[in-house]
Amino acid sequence: MPRGKVPVPAAAMTTDEARDLPTAFFNAAITLLEKRTNASY
Repeated sequence: MPRGKVPVPAAAMTTDEARDLPTAFFNAAITLLEKRTNASY
């Protein structure tokens, strides 16, 4: 799991990301689900 991806959402949360916070949260959840799915294969 690359640690470089972890700070990205927090760092990107400036102006546009702040409005799309729920979307960013949802995208993060989808990314985690995809990683779990790929790991299960």
